[in-house]
Amino acid sequence: LLFITDGHRTDALGCYGSLLGQTPHMDAFAREGVLFERSFCTHSVCMPTRASIFTGRYPHVHGVWANGVTLPTSEITLPQALAEHGYATCATGKVHFEPQQAYADRLAPIIPSDKPYYGFQEVHLSENSLGKEYLRFIEKEHPSLLARARKRDRLPEEAHDLHWITSQAIDFIRRQSSAGRPFFCACSFHELSPPCTPPEGFAGVFQPEDMPVPELREDDLAKKPPFYRQCYEGYVKRKRQPDEPTLRRWLASYYDQERFLDRQFGRVVSALKELGLWDNTLVLLTADHGLSLNDHWQWRHGPFLFDQVINVPMVWHVPGMKTVGFKTSELVEGVDILPTVLEWCSVPCPPGVQGQSLRPLLFAEPG
Repeated sequence: LLFITDGHRTDALGCYGSLLGQTPHMDAFAREGVLFERSFCTHSVCMPTRASIFTGRYPHVHGVWANGVTLPTSEITLPQALAEHGYATCATGKVHFEPQQAYADRLAPIIPSDKPYYGFQEVHLSENSLGKEYLRFIEKEHPSLLARARKRDRLPEEAHDLHWITSQAIDFIRRQSSAGRPFFCACSFHELSPPCTPPEGFAGVFQPEDMPVPELREDDLAKKPPFYRQCYEGYVKRKRQPDEPTLRRWLASYYDQERFLDRQFGRVVSALKELGLWDNTLVLLTADHGLSLNDHWQWRHGPFLFDQVINVPMVWHVPGMKTVGFKTSELVEGVDILPTVLEWCSVPCPPGVQGQSLRPLLFAEPG
């Protein structure tokens, strides 16, 4: 099980030392696994780093050097390698191998089940662009909420698309468990980029006045290179750089949404344990990238490589580990995920993989 969040800073997680974020399920997961303190993504924006996770190759090699560049179908992906060795493969939520701007009606398409999608035999998309399949679910199960769902506006938990994404993953896992078939499931979320849209019961838990606001100095911005200042000024001109009241509201929504994501992660872990799969399933929690959140005069992420943007969570649950709940400061990257999973599953690595298996580190003694 590969669980990917979007725009998730390590310092927002309790298991990484946050005193603000409320992530009890992820923290409990870390206490039973191995946490990498120095895990870095291969790019500061979504598409290149997600392509690296699933190919084990760097952006200049797989060709997705920026958002808006489609992953070539010639690239061999992690689900493709596993499917060729008998694994059922599924992706739920955000995949982002293709530019979302190209989606018809700005909605993530329904992927036919008769043709694998980059190695995924089953796909349930809902990304930054809402999924058509998700909206069909709303039309059927919550028709009175359709207008609100299209706007991601004040939805109950069970109608939120992130809850739906998680439910699709759990349903897939249940079906494979019943069939006795090995599986690979990538459950991925599109939203930790403020302003976030947490559902009822999660929105409003964190208050804007309690949010820590970065201290910014004018002379610090003045010392930055011209391109850096142009990026900041461009955000201001396009009204995408928040003033302080807006910043506080958006930060509160970030931590509200993180709390909701933590609950979804807990649902999947509970399902694995309920089905008796926990002791035989490799589980990874990670993120595509982090966010600046107004540190360093930058609101979002790329193209700048601050730790807040490129240092991402990476926590593993590995069946058979004798020592759990330890942290390592070894330097690792997103390209290391594919070779680690394939080695664990006794599947040969495709040619050209640039990452290294982390299995020796996962079974190393603390210290």
